[in-house]
Amino acid sequence: MVWSDALNPYVLKSREHPAVTREYHSLWKTFENSSCVVDLGCGNGHFLDAYLEDRPTWKGLGVERRFKRVYKTAQKLEQRGGSVFNGDIHEFLEDSPSDFWNEVWLQFPDPWPKVRHEKNRMVRESLFRHIHRMLKPGGRFFFRSDCKLYWELLQSMNSEWRLYPITLVLDGDLFAKGPQTLYQRKFLALNVPIYSLEFQKSGLPA
Repeated sequence: MVWSDALNPYVLKSREHPAVTREYHSLWKTFENSSCVVDLGCGNGHFLDAYLEDRPTWKGLGVERRFKRVYKTAQKLEQRGGSVFNGDIHEFLEDSPSDFWNEVWLQFPDPWPKVRHEKNRMVRESLFRHIHRMLKPGGRFFFRSDCKLYWELLQSMNSEWRLYPITLVLDGDLFAKGPQTLYQRKFLALNVPIYSLEFQKSGLPA
């Protein structure tokens, strides 16, 4: 164990948890040929845990980099048969198989509002194209955020590239009746506006 690992007790906890993985090959084997959903930047797993509770036949994956969040999500998802990938979201997107996921969720990514931090922004062309590639025919990409810039950027990219023929757009929360994230609860309490999108890939759902 390196010194930095010793300073964070969740490093070892997450590595030893059976629901946590950093290895791609076994991950794809777990989810292939199933109805599956991935939550990019799943936080502590509150949303995905509740989402899978309503879909007992589905398999769910959370993707998260921070060890404490990974461990807390794993504790919740273990009882649902779900998993957590501990790693970078963009690397995960690059390695994910094509035509694989039924649903992809991206919720409240860090907005990085300053221009000098633009390179750190989650929403970019590569993310949008990879998500489209990863989805099964008829699969859906769900997005919600407090960042209007991201909301407008995704609409602009789809207008330019026409990847998704079916799009729902709301200056508000399309998914308000479903499970909530911790950030969503915080923003609702502060009356912060929420923006949402739903994209559906062409083709018949699997």
